[in-house]
Amino acid sequence: MFLITEQYLKSRVNVSLHKEATDIKIAFQNVTDFYIQDLLSIPLYDLYIDHLKNNTPLTVKQAELYEKIKVYFALMVQHELMFNLFEITNKGNQEDAGAASIDVVKIKRNEVYSKAEQMKSNILAYLEKNKADFPQYFTNEMTEKKPTITASHSPVVFIEDRKYWIGG
Repeated sequence: MFLITEQYLKSRVNVSLHKEATDIKIAFQNVTDFYIQDLLSIPLYDLYIDHLKNNTPLTVKQAELYEKIKVYFALMVQHELMFNLFEITNKGNQEDAGAASIDVVKIKRNEVYSKAEQMKSNILAYLEKNKADFPQYFTNEMTEKKPTITASHSPVVFIEDRKYWIGG
């Protein structure tokens, strides 16, 4: 189960009606795994899945956020599907007939990604503004502990009593 349907996707973003259902399902899964669960946190994600599976009620704030999440989800699926220009077979790469040039696709993908990033920013701002309404997102651990910056490793490597070094 996903947070949006194929019908919602096609009503919200410019996705070819000729896309294979398996391509759309793979894009839905990739967006869920790599973007949505990370953005929402598992408890908040599970709240929305429970809403869809069991028709559990959402608060007004949760419903407002859900509408933003659906738009973000659709944009990220569109972004994923726009990259699917080539088919890799045991005979090499085959480009779809009539496919747009890779430069045009890059420009269009960047436009879609920019919209998605704006919506992601709106989601995060909405969560921040309405902390009390989203205890699933703001756990005590997240609000009490601020992330700490860890020291990075130096690219310089010393060999034998620090007389010689390799790196920049």
